[in-house]
Amino acid sequence: MQSPSHSSASPPPPSSTGTSGAPIELCDAVFSRDSEVMSDPVLAADGFTYNRPEITLWLLTNDTSPKTHELLDNKLLVPNM
Repeated sequence: MQSPSHSSASPPPPSSTGTSGAPIELCDAVFSRDSEVMSDPVLAADGFTYNRPEITLWLLTNDTSPKTHELLDNKLLVPNM
């Protein structure tokens, strides 16, 4: 068990503005939601499917998975239709 002083928790992702112009959390924008259909689903190196515009934005400033916060092996995105 890790001691509290050695926490591996990452800081929250930076805020951004969504396509509607409303502020959103980047992490929230990347996660798929059951009520929304992805316009351009892609598979990332972490094995999760994301909508291309949001994960592309995330990867501009991050080398980690937005879901697991683990370092990604690469930043390649593969269409997942």
